[in-house]
Amino acid sequence: KEYQQDLRANVLNIVFDILEQRAEPWARSDVLGTLESYLPYILNAGDFRSVALILRETRLLVRQPGLFGLDERERLDAFTGRLSDPAVLQQILQSVSEAQVPPSEEDLGELFRELRPTGLETVLVWLPRLAAGSAVHKLLASAADRLAETSPQEIHRLLRLSESEALPAAIHLCGRLKLQPAVPGLAETLGHAAAPVRLAGVQALDAIGTPGALQGLERALDDADRDVRIAGVQAMGRHGYKGALRRIEPVVQGKVTRDIDLTERMRFFEAYAQIAGAGALESLSPMLSAGGLFKRKESPEVRACAALAIGRLRTPEARELLQKYKDDKELVVRNAVSRVLRETGS
Repeated sequence: KEYQQDLRANVLNIVFDILEQRAEPWARSDVLGTLESYLPYILNAGDFRSVALILRETRLLVRQPGLFGLDERERLDAFTGRLSDPAVLQQILQSVSEAQVPPSEEDLGELFRELRPTGLETVLVWLPRLAAGSAVHKLLASAADRLAETSPQEIHRLLRLSESEALPAAIHLCGRLKLQPAVPGLAETLGHAAAPVRLAGVQALDAIGTPGALQGLERALDDADRDVRIAGVQAMGRHGYKGALRRIEPVVQGKVTRDIDLTERMRFFEAYAQIAGAGALESLSPMLSAGGLFKRKESPEVRACAALAIGRLRTPEARELLQKYKDDKELVVRNAVSRVLRETGS
């Protein structure tokens, strides 16, 4: 029984009893100084159970009214603050990831629950390095969610760190949690030099889907990267955001000078129909027509795009119009009409 005791925990409990029971300034200063020098030692030793015990006890003591003076409270509170220091937190996560016998979930949960906003960047950098689905990953991901939801200022700071390794994870977190306060910061990421970061920003704003998020997305429609433009216009279409029509219509009307492949053109046409609704049939019908002596002759690709867009309207008039072109002489048009009619059950 004696050998099975946790002597370190016993000693710490005695030290905290002295801290609570002896009110003399010299005694408390002595105990606090001892704990302050002891904490780095047990962090280096990877004794997270003792670290959790110290954090738990200091939290309980600080909550007791009238027990400590202001200076003593600040020193006790600093124990928790030190845990979120990037260098200390990185050391902890390094030790956890390399430990042959990982700490218990209870001890890790105790540690991670005490993390403060200053530790969020380190957490986001380390999450991809941990085995997905592991207890450590789940606990750390839960801590990241909590910090992101309660610390909008820290999230906004991270979104402005264009060179930070944590930026992609921060963007993804904002989208997954649908953090509306993050919308201004996410809109700024659409100006990032790297296309994958801009694409992640588009996806996060799409997930949030508020009017402010969609307004921030307008910038993506003129992006230099094709995938970013497509993701942006599809998001506008899904949400039926009418503010995007002025940017989408020039593509539909063939007034944009940049090179646009068939897939991108299709996405713009479909988004136009989703946003404009039944009223889009009037402008799309002439584009589907094969043209004639006094009519503008559209390319087969534009006619196919018009067919797909008309199919998005899902109205009896749209289906009736498409039926007229199911045997069109142009293969690409026939395929587009056939696909739409098949999807709508016509």
